[in-house]
Amino acid sequence: MSNLHRFGKSGFLKSLGLCGVLLVCSYIAAAQVPSPKSVLGFTPTDDKTIADWRQINDYFVKLDKASNKVAVKEIGKSTNGKPLIVAFISSPDNIKNLEKYRQISARLADPRTVKSESELADLIKNGKTIVSISCSIHSTEIVASQMSMNLAYELATATDADTKEILDNTILLLIPSPNPDGIDIVADWYRKTLGTKSEGTAPPELYHHYAGHDDNRDWFMLNLVETQAITKLFWQQWFPQLVYDVHQQGSNASRFIIPPFFDPPNPRVAPSILREVGLIGYKMAADLQAKRY
Repeated sequence: MSNLHRFGKSGFLKSLGLCGVLLVCSYIAAAQVPSPKSVLGFTPTDDKTIADWRQINDYFVKLDKASNKVAVKEIGKSTNGKPLIVAFISSPDNIKNLEKYRQISARLADPRTVKSESELADLIKNGKTIVSISCSIHSTEIVASQMSMNLAYELATATDADTKEILDNTILLLIPSPNPDGIDIVADWYRKTLGTKSEGTAPPELYHHYAGHDDNRDWFMLNLVETQAITKLFWQQWFPQLVYDVHQQGSNASRFIIPPFFDPPNPRVAPSILREVGLIGYKMAADLQAKRY
């Protein structure tokens, strides 16, 4: 007897109908998540466009409200009082249990809290990989902050198996920019000079109120409220296993830089970490090569 006969025609049709309903619901849910273009009026990174910090923050707030894969939290204020935000992006179940996974990551980062090998194995088994992507700390390297909205939207709406696997096993801490004040300085100057001979030039002022370009050199001194807020997020709360700080080179430089990096490495960095970073880089290169061919 066929499976269809054993199951019954009516049961088969009901199941088929249920599958159809689930597919439609999934499509509707994805359709209700706002795209960056629907909020901004343009697609971020398009030529002759730029989103300022109010627009970037507004998009992430709307994305948070529309998607159960995204949770946006304010972690402090910038030097000039703008909201510093981080977007947690993962599977709906992981988003519901962020505190649980934060505690697991914090325990894995502190050997004093783990009493046995079996407890360690259990934490590793039940935890998630914590990844941070931070964009445009140098605000004249503007593309990353604009890209962050596209990346968040793609992760929130994609339904393919690869993305699902990533979201099931990873919690992304996406920081659209740790320098909101600089984003606005760059956006204002670009709009002011668009169509003039000064278009594309750097603003004639510091693009961080105190530190200028050297805001990226404050990770060991922690003089700035921005680096204070982000180091607290990283090394007192979440302890990400991967931290990717997205920078941007000039128009005549290489388009991508991936590990392994040039020698000599910092001798204070453990050799095993350098090797593991190299492994990640080789995997990235292999995936890019596979997509090309």
